Amino acid sequence: MCFIKLISKHMLSAFTLLLLLFSTGVVFANPWSVEIQHWQATQFEKSIQKDSAAIKRRQSSISYDWSQEQTEIGLSYRYQPVLIRDGNPAHNGHFNQLDLSFRLHHGPTQVELTSGIHVSSNMFQHFDFHKEALVSKFSVIHSVSNDTAHIGINGDYRFGHFRVYPRVSISKVLSRGSELTIDLPVELLWKKHHWQIGIRRYGEKWAALDAERKFESAFYLNEWHLSGRWQVPASKDKVTFELGAGVSFNSRVRYLDLFRGWLEKDLESAVFIVLGMKF
Repeated sequence: MCFIKLISKHMLSAFTLLLLLFSTGVVFANPWSVEIQHWQATQFEKSIQKDSAAIKRRQSSISYDWSQEQTEIGLSYRYQPVLIRDGNPAHNGHFNQLDLSFRLHHGPTQVELTSGIHVSSNMFQHFDFHKEALVSKFSVIHSVSNDTAHIGINGDYRFGHFRVYPRVSISKVLSRGSELTIDLPVELLWKKHHWQIGIRRYGEKWAALDAERKFESAFYLNEWHLSGRWQVPASKDKVTFELGAGVSFNSRVRYLDLFRGWLEKDLESAVFIVLGMKF
């Protein structure tokens, strides 16, 4: 699609420009973050051929955030291989996403819109995109009680296909500086100083092509993450390292197999580790 190709060219140019500005020190004062997550190898649940069905996963991301007064802009790139050694999936398992987000604060209301290109690597390599490549998400949150209670709506892929659903969030400061946030139906988070423990819903979609680039499809991943993280300030708070570990569960993938058609399968729970840096 020409429209998607045009957008992806501009987004790639914007990402390159930001990296150039960063290298010259123009945007050094604004926050960058780099993160790597690595999962243990896992399998499909109830799989008979365990060895052939092994699934290897990891996730690497880099993001930049710029803010001024009531507006925030974010640019991020994420590489997430989900390597399935079972059957004949109509994708190569190497998924890339380049997202541009806008967040606007207007009084007690916050509006966030994220759009990007989410594709398997062979689509980027050959610049061969189809309609599933353009992915958009949004959220609208309104404060109803001094920033401790919020209501709103989300539109994203956390529950499979794109879905719009209501959202209710309550935050409460507990003893000794800790804070608990209940953000239904997607997250529960406890924070204290440099520590945090939480459970959150994750969901994403990528456009996909088979090796011969004949079959256009999409790949969906949905799961829960239970994790703990520890932030370690360094260099007089200019640089912060982050260490964490967790487990993904209730994981499910949906994708096209060249011989068996569309498949929807559950994954076994898997442990992952997190390494990150903010500067």
